[in-house]
Amino acid sequence: MDIIKVMIADDHEETRELIRKILLIQDDIEVVTDASDGIEAIQKYESEEIDVILMDINMPEMNGLEAADKLSSEYPDVTIVMMSVQNESEYLRKAMDSGARSYIVKPFDVDALSETIRSAYNKNRPKRANLSDINRSEGKIFSFYGSKGGVGKSVLAMNGSVILSSRTGVRTILVDLDLQFGDVGMLMNIKPRVTLNDALQPGAEDIYEQIESAIMKTI
Repeated sequence: MDIIKVMIADDHEETRELIRKILLIQDDIEVVTDASDGIEAIQKYESEEIDVILMDINMPEMNGLEAADKLSSEYPDVTIVMMSVQNESEYLRKAMDSGARSYIVKPFDVDALSETIRSAYNKNRPKRANLSDINRSEGKIFSFYGSKGGVGKSVLAMNGSVILSSRTGVRTILVDLDLQFGDVGMLMNIKPRVTLNDALQPGAEDIYEQIESAIMKTI
């Protein structure tokens, strides 16, 4: 049985101690260290063997979002579970942008916390194991913008993404950010099942899995 090594990053000592007690009864989870702010969390992650970071959003010196963003940039295999008292899609989106793997709302019970940690760890474990064997390259973002409607930006974006995918063989995602009047789906003869709003609903067990479920795959 794998023992999941956890770091708790929260500026309240009482909260850190409470989480320790919650996780103490779990045979497969061990709290190995803690941190009172984002800077300390980064330092301890760099010096110790840690599988999952429980990171609070609101902390002094460096908040959880800033620390998660820095860690995920330097360590793409890091597994971060963001904690917050805010149960809103905006906070979920910010956690996703910073590189968190999952999000849990305070207060939480024993089962919710332990299962969130296990889920984030297990889903990210193949990535952690194989990261050294992956030849990664940076992705590129192409933006098509028009000062008014009807100038052809949707057509350019659609044809550009199709050509890019077919000629280069790279995975290409086309995102229509005209959330009210976007017509890329209509141009491609696709009727979307879900929207960006569905992908960012609070309470998602795994942020990246939620986003992936909103992507419609085409040939």
